[in-house]
Amino acid sequence: MSVNPEDLSVTIPWNGEAPFSDNFFYVDKHGFNHQITIRAETGATLLRNVEAAVENLLKRDALPRARGQQPPPNAPETQQASSGAAQSSAPTVTTPPVAQHPDGPLTFEAESLVGSTSQGKTYWKVQGGQFKKFGVTVWPEVLTAAGFNMELLNPAETYNLLGYTATYLLNAEKSTVDKVVPDKVVKLTR
Repeated sequence: MSVNPEDLSVTIPWNGEAPFSDNFFYVDKHGFNHQITIRAETGATLLRNVEAAVENLLKRDALPRARGQQPPPNAPETQQASSGAAQSSAPTVTTPPVAQHPDGPLTFEAESLVGSTSQGKTYWKVQGGQFKKFGVTVWPEVLTAAGFNMELLNPAETYNLLGYTATYLLNAEKSTVDKVVPDKVVKLTR
């Protein structure tokens, strides 16, 4: 996948949500799990901040942990080396089976956009394909990038998305080889 640097410097009008964000899951040198979220107003700023965070975590002997993986049951254990000196070994992390999509990107044919409101906040879902019943969460910035005016959308109405294709990510913690659990729609195209 190639990234156009010009696209990364575009500032999206602030709507209370971070237009660009990334999450880090890691295990510290003592075996504790952590999550860090980095937010920025532009993609270029986000990438610079991500690089700085990765460099900082590596200096602290942090080990990356992909979503859905569990840490080892104990912190790193001390093992006797052949010379008799104690050495610290890195914890072993195993990856649970995750649903794979053999045809490339994870997509489905969108049929409708539905909204709901809870505690004064509006949430949107794209329904269609294997997700007709419950839909897949889609954030306002994805809808804006697809050409929707968020100020004109009414969560009490259902919008026709026939002709659109939704690209989505898997929920790595809940998906298995036998069950696909979507996380969110990341792109909506005609």
